[in-house]
Amino acid sequence: MGDRRSYAYGHGRRGQGSGFRGAWVGGFNPASIADLALWLHAGQGITLNGADVSGWADQTANGNDAAQATPAAQPVFTAANALMNNKPSVDFDGSNHFMTIADAATVDIAAAGLSIYVACVATTGVGNDMIVAKWQGTVQEYQFRLDAAGNLDCFVRNGANSANYSTSVPGLAGTSQIGSMRFADGDLRCRIDGGSENQDTSETGSQASDGVVGLAGFADGTSLCQIDIAELLMYQRDLTDAEDTAVRDYLTGEYQ
Repeated sequence: MGDRRSYAYGHGRRGQGSGFRGAWVGGFNPASIADLALWLHAGQGITLNGADVSGWADQTANGNDAAQATPAAQPVFTAANALMNNKPSVDFDGSNHFMTIADAATVDIAAAGLSIYVACVATTGVGNDMIVAKWQGTVQEYQFRLDAAGNLDCFVRNGANSANYSTSVPGLAGTSQIGSMRFADGDLRCRIDGGSENQDTSETGSQASDGVVGLAGFADGTSLCQIDIAELLMYQRDLTDAEDTAVRDYLTGEYQ
């Protein structure tokens, strides 16, 4: 059955937002910003099947845990990723590996919007390779993805009239990067590291939908992404510019 155990980097407890060894750069805690809905940290809450990851526990109290029961589809745990400032990462191969997060209201786009941040090393794929997505069949809400040119591409479905928000920014693939997507009604923005922010303000309205979230691919195992993820944060609103800067500074200090 393999070696199944839980790995913890430090002694933090779910929902407490404290206790990671070296986690709070400059004293900053991601949970100090309101509406943190999902927090995956590769140094905490990892359940291993040998060297592979079968479970990744959400560090908020929401229980939005990522899981993969099929051994061939389980990503690999790296305890010290040299490309991520020697911090732990969960590594997806782009061919077989992905995880899923059960549908919940706390992984929907809220009325106040949605903000996603990822500290990662990604490899350019075939195009539309999902980093995190709630999008399958008639379930169409958001995609945070990598295109064939190595750009970070953000896509949100407008439930009111089936129009789309879509914008991209170049340069996610190849090195340690901090990518983000911020969305509120009528405004979708994405950014890599501290670079310029691309925007789409073409439509209004958004939707919440019932469907499983896919990590490093769609929830059905298609559109897989080759990516090492050290940390992923999701807030159920469009953060302020000051909050955005604080999250970015924290992730940059941790992984670059």
